[in-house]
Amino acid sequence: MFVTRAKGIRLAGQIRAGIVNWWREFSKSKMGVVGLILFIFITMMVILAPYVATHDPKLYDPIRAVPPSTAHILGTDTWGRDLYSMLLYAGQYSLFVGVVTAAIVIGIATTIGLFAGYFGGIIDEILMRTADVLMVIPRLPLLIVLASFLSPGLQTIMLIIICLGWTRPARQIR
Repeated sequence: MFVTRAKGIRLAGQIRAGIVNWWREFSKSKMGVVGLILFIFITMMVILAPYVATHDPKLYDPIRAVPPSTAHILGTDTWGRDLYSMLLYAGQYSLFVGVVTAAIVIGIATTIGLFAGYFGGIIDEILMRTADVLMVIPRLPLLIVLASFLSPGLQTIMLIIICLGWTRPARQIR
């Protein structure tokens, strides 16, 4: 028990030292620090959208196409919906799609890359040639075509990103 706890404490110290070294190196880039601060700020605004949004994003207002003002930070669209609130709530969907698909893509890529690298031979050839074929297909036109044939929605977008996103990480892991 004591040995395991000591190893855990040592590992925590190594992780802490790694983070400190990373921050020391990263903080040399002022634009990087500004970008990180903006990233954290925007992410927090999106996560806290129900609390920081000024209006209901689905509420139709009779006053339409209002330019930016103190009441509507980014103005309203042609149906009178507040653009700032719509932007914050749309960011929640984007964040959800990005995080979930990235986790799934990394899981699939790790599995395929390790499988191909470990077994080698014909299994490696089949998996890596499949990855090569999928890597040369232009993504945006394929996304548009597949999205038009499949039912529209977040699941379709996520499925397409997952089907095309595993190739490069799988090759790197292999």
